[in-house]
Amino acid sequence: MRTLFKSQIYHHAAIVIRNAIALFLLFIFTMGASAPGTTTEDIKHTDAPALPSSNQNPIDPQKDSYEVMIKTWQTVYDVNNWIARNFRYDMQRAMQLASNSDAREKTRIYNPEELYNTKKGACIDLVRFAYETIKSIDSTIYLKYLIIEFEPLQMSDRIFRRHWLVIYRENNHLYLMADTKRPGHISGPYTDISNFINQYEQYRERRILSYKLTDTYKKKRKKKLLKKRLKQ
Repeated sequence: MRTLFKSQIYHHAAIVIRNAIALFLLFIFTMGASAPGTTTEDIKHTDAPALPSSNQNPIDPQKDSYEVMIKTWQTVYDVNNWIARNFRYDMQRAMQLASNSDAREKTRIYNPEELYNTKKGACIDLVRFAYETIKSIDSTIYLKYLIIEFEPLQMSDRIFRRHWLVIYRENNHLYLMADTKRPGHISGPYTDISNFINQYEQYRERRILSYKLTDTYKKKRKKKLLKKRLKQ
């Protein structure tokens, strides 16, 4: 009986220690993945996936170059499957690209080959990869960038407003993909983009102030400069 009692004590002690270690590692991961002064609630509302990268499927081994793969991929789903298995969100890079970041204008958006090789980035990196890769596969497909402007979220000294996705049309219905919040997920079908916006606002638990479709990820600075010159 005494031996059995000791055994039970050791067993419970082992469980307590194991749980304490798990909580400690979770704390370390959360602090390491976020900026000083942030909370788990802040991170929840960012563009980062709900699950940390460590809980996602293992990244595929790099076998072929990007040039080889775009000749192999034939559909949107081929590109999406690669994203689901390989893409990882880069919070540090997202901080560099935040609305009020001094480094934003100096930080170049990854081209598709760079994203394919690094396998990580912010939302605008991923949508450029998806958009340009799909266009290379099928130039006839209806494809747009969707820019969503959320109510500003301040995390540490950074302000996050915009989020990017890719929208495409198939069988007269609209679908959305390349969402860093849920890599590999395709939303749809929709007959109207406003239906998605309403659902997405609830999913993200952040108020959406506006949204627009565009054919480029680049800022249209030339027109703004021209207008300023005309006013002068």
